[in-house]
Amino acid sequence: MPDVPYGGDPPAATAYDLDLAALVAYSPARDEPADFDLFWKHALAYGRTGSAASARLAAVDNGLSTVVTHDMTIAGYGGEPVKAWLTVPAGATGPLPCLVQFVGYGGGRGLPVEHLLWASAGYAHVVVDARGQGGETPDAACGDATPPVVRGLPDPRSTTTGGPSSTPRARSTRCARCPWWTRGGSPWPG
Repeated sequence: MPDVPYGGDPPAATAYDLDLAALVAYSPARDEPADFDLFWKHALAYGRTGSAASARLAAVDNGLSTVVTHDMTIAGYGGEPVKAWLTVPAGATGPLPCLVQFVGYGGGRGLPVEHLLWASAGYAHVVVDARGQGGETPDAACGDATPPVVRGLPDPRSTTTGGPSSTPRARSTRCARCPWWTRGGSPWPG
């Protein structure tokens, strides 16, 4: 362990005992089931059968002059619709770096004017309506019998593939998701 807490870097929310170079190079031993690769090959192929590659966008009058908002519908896993807001800087052309935001348990995409930071900073910003929780995205796969926090967990295939990168404004090799911990209501794989 380094002599200085946080590996000599400024304090972070999580303490770690390796410096940055060692963390980047770290490759843990993995214990994958024998059908791991086959499972994901089939799951991703099935997810794409719902036309995840073609998002539907409808312009939304957000009353602002610096950002443009679209009501986005993406075919989720097996074709189930997933709603999101896509907000981009006004006048932006071409692909933009994209941040996909999952609000988390008990939340949804809210109103377009609640999410202005990332588009104002020059990014394509997608705020996803959590399955069965945000009011716009149903959860037909599990229905109301399943508590919202575990929806989608019994069947690991119940996830969306493709998604925001299928839209012209967010088509980029630079796409991140936030937060990284959301699973039960998250329609995109980690």
